[in-house]
Amino acid sequence: METELSMQPTVPKRILVGLDGSTGSARALGWAIQMAKFLKAEVVAVYVLELLSPAAVGYGLAPIELPDGWLDDLRRQFETDWSAPLKEAGIRYRMVFETGSRGPAPTLIAVASELQADVIVTGSRGLGGFGELLLGGVSHQLVQHAPIPVVVIPPEHKKATLAAQPASELARVAAA
Repeated sequence: METELSMQPTVPKRILVGLDGSTGSARALGWAIQMAKFLKAEVVAVYVLELLSPAAVGYGLAPIELPDGWLDDLRRQFETDWSAPLKEAGIRYRMVFETGSRGPAPTLIAVASELQADVIVTGSRGLGGFGELLLGGVSHQLVQHAPIPVVVIPPEHKKATLAAQPASELARVAAA
């Protein structure tokens, strides 16, 4: 039986945000920074590099030859370029660079658990429908499997579509 205390919402003090260099993840980071400023919370930026598993080679996927230093270059890009807004924001933050083969969503959930994050923030590429079902979007997997709240920041084009509708149209749809 749940106690009354466990049903009370908590104020997030640690916000985990997934970064991958995409526009969607940059929007998610911007949202997380604004929320962290308001709540005086810490932001944990996480990049997950999914390595090709040995099983994938068994399915005919050949290993790719990568140039020397590519992992260091990727880490540097994560720490300097993608995370630059954190440094400029004047908030508490840390960066986590993870490698593995279990997939981005399970890894983000594991890091969130390990660091006791209160919420996960992610961007959405906006595939939706069959495309997301077929490709299994990370944001969709997080919403389905994370044991903590997940905030999905929609792509810019979704915002523009909603904003383009007149207020009277939105009110009519809401009343229906």
